[in-house]
Amino acid sequence: MDKRRETYIHELKEIDRRELKATASYFENFKYCVELRPEEFKRISSLLSEIDDMEKAEKKRELCTETISKDTRDKVFSIFMEKLSRLDME
Repeated sequence: MDKRRETYIHELKEIDRRELKATASYFENFKYCVELRPEEFKRISSLLSEIDDMEKAEKKRELCTETISKDTRDKVFSIFMEKLSRLDME
C-alpha cells in the first residue's frame, strides 16, 4: 500500500474513533463498557480465521456482542432508545 493510502486510511480510522466516542458519550455507553477476557478474544479469532475478509468485521462485531450478557445488552439498548426518543422531541 502506498504512503498516501496508508495516511488516508489512518485519518479515516481517527475520524471513526472520534465519532464513536462522541456517540458513546452522548448515549452514556461508557458506563456499560464490557472487557472481554483474552480467552474470549482467542475463541473469536479462531472462529474468524475461516471467514472471508469481506465478512470478518461484521462477524467479529456479532461474536463480540454475543459474548456480552443479555442483561447488559438489554440495558444499553433501553438507554439508547430512551435517548433516541428524546432526540425526536428536540
